[in-house]
Amino acid sequence: MREWKVGERIALAADVHCGECHFCRRGIYNMCDDLRILGKHLSGALADYMLLSRDILDRGIIHRVPQGLKTLHAALSEPLSSVLASHDELAIASGETVVILAAGPWASCTSSS
Repeated sequence: MREWKVGERIALAADVHCGECHFCRRGIYNMCDDLRILGKHLSGALADYMLLSRDILDRGIIHRVPQGLKTLHAALSEPLSSVLASHDELAIASGETVVILAAGPWASCTSSS
């Protein structure tokens, strides 16, 4: 269990793993059998301030924001890291054109009625 202080600046990813399944026991949290997502399965996301449950604090992907790092840069670090990892994985070169087709974060918030 990690300890956090009220008001401490943190950056967190949206995924919260169970910590008990086959994958979690091996440190492969993104494959968790009971993976929950902030803003979809758990309340939160896209807010200036959030009250985080013990469950999220214990099993979420949370990093302390270093002194001097702007809040905006800390907030963008997780989504930007996904983009950079994709660029590396696909070996995208400077000058190439990329098209991304996705529903985005609002897909789970829309209604079909």
